[in-house]
Amino acid sequence: MADYRNHRAKRLKPAFGERKPTALTTAETRDWMAAQDELVEAGLIAPKTVNNALGVLVACLNQAAEDGLIPVNPAARVQRLPLEPAERDWLRLHEIALYLDSCSPTYHPLAATLIGTGLRISEALALRWDHVELDRRAIRVYRSHKAAGEGATKGKRFRSVDVGPGLVEVLRDLKARQGEQVTFDPRESHVFVTPLRRRKAELGRWQDRGAGRPMDRNTVSRTCCTSSRRSSTAPA
Repeated sequence: MADYRNHRAKRLKPAFGERKPTALTTAETRDWMAAQDELVEAGLIAPKTVNNALGVLVACLNQAAEDGLIPVNPAARVQRLPLEPAERDWLRLHEIALYLDSCSPTYHPLAATLIGTGLRISEALALRWDHVELDRRAIRVYRSHKAAGEGATKGKRFRSVDVGPGLVEVLRDLKARQGEQVTFDPRESHVFVTPLRRRKAELGRWQDRGAGRPMDRNTVSRTCCTSSRRSSTAPA
């Protein structure tokens, strides 16, 4: 019981607050696990501790499902972190062009930004146009996308990242295309948003269904994986 209280106070409550079980989603739980994974990479917490905290959350939601408070447990299929260090499969230099060519036009600017700047996905999704200085070829990183909204970056420090001329043109074109679709305020509008969908065959969302909102981290992750598989199976 002491472990339950400890995990709730230190890890679950700060992330989810006093949310009711009926309001918690699988996407939020996965975002929380992704944030915990970053802490593990930084050496601030052990993966076993994170998995134990997830176990507490799963147990609580299992009870809520048994009591009929929720139809299913949204955390039941969230994967636990590996306990043994595994070598990460980074992109090699010769794979970059092929990977970018495999991305859809919707996600290509984000992929190019991640590769060209080294930003984390959470940092890129929190970028606003006010943080992008195209004339100075620089991006100012202030915030990070988190399960409960936006917050400080992993290191809790502002930094400026230089941008190459190729990426500047990609971002300039993206900004122009966004300006044609929706009216936005550079101080408030995110750089990477869900595009406006005008026909069923197009990617994006309808005007009244989320067009112009920040891209979803889980959707982006799945898209990145799909592009990676396409590039790995493309002929040399």
